[in-house]
Amino acid sequence: MTVFPVIQTKRLLLRKLTHSDVTPMIEIANYSIKNATKAQTLELIDKANTQFESGEGISWGMELDGKIIGSIGYYRGFANETGEIGYVMCEAFKRKGYMAEAATAVMNVGWNKLKLKRITAYTEIDNLASVLLLEKLGFRNTNQTFKHYTIFEMLRKDASKKDESSPV
Repeated sequence: MTVFPVIQTKRLLLRKLTHSDVTPMIEIANYSIKNATKAQTLELIDKANTQFESGEGISWGMELDGKIIGSIGYYRGFANETGEIGYVMCEAFKRKGYMAEAATAVMNVGWNKLKLKRITAYTEIDNLASVLLLEKLGFRNTNQTFKHYTIFEMLRKDASKKDESSPV
């Protein structure tokens, strides 16, 4: 994929992150870097864009009414036609359905543009909101772990069955 895939959903614009997004991204960066600085957040934005350019990942900023409220994407490459989805959202926007909306759109890119056969997600099992979101989207718990994360997955064939019965 050479052109960054901008996605418009019902309420969100999923787009490439830029340096002008640094202020709202600091809160989001705090998920992986405690007390993230502006410089560290700019590095994360640059890393995300470099990963897209090299074909190793795609990270979208989740924009609502002109403001970045979260980040979602595929990380760590696409070996074996597998994409690992990950997401983080500003606290004030959680539990309003935005992440399900964004994840559905990003999964559609995975299945239809990237031709993935499997999408995985790693989450802490005590992160109930994330576990419930993954289950709502149709992921299943593999009962495998990596460090302190539980691995969830969805196979393309299962996504097709879900699409036939109801929209995600």
